Amino acid sequence: MSDSEPTAGTIRFRNKEGTMDAVALLWRGLCDKPKTLRKYITHDAVLAEPDREVYSPRTEPTLKEYLEDSYEPWTAYKIHGDPDFVEVDMMASTVTYRVTAWRLKRGEMVATEGMCSSTFRQGPGGDWKCCVHHMAQF
Repeated sequence: MSDSEPTAGTIRFRNKEGTMDAVALLWRGLCDKPKTLRKYITHDAVLAEPDREVYSPRTEPTLKEYLEDSYEPWTAYKIHGDPDFVEVDMMASTVTYRVTAWRLKRGEMVATEGMCSSTFRQGPGGDWKCCVHHMAQF
């Protein structure tokens, strides 16, 4: 596989385009209600938050419990530069990128600078969903 940009019309090109769209949808969900976020993550997803907590179906609390009980949506985000894309196989990919995300706290926008790595897999209907999202704070 070449390190160059994928050629239009190839599977790798379509995978990259689908993954980049999925990143935007993932962040849309991270900035909205847990119900929205669940549309863009897999049933067995792992979410590693910048506070160093990790949530999955096997953690205590589970990812589902965390999203329902204590998840605070981001208010806004900005991805800096072009994410680095890696095609894992024909139905899975990972992107790594720098992000600034803000949360509204006590009437003030508080920024979090971090690096994210998000892994997606393509479902039978062709939709890309996140199965691992890790945000490490600077």
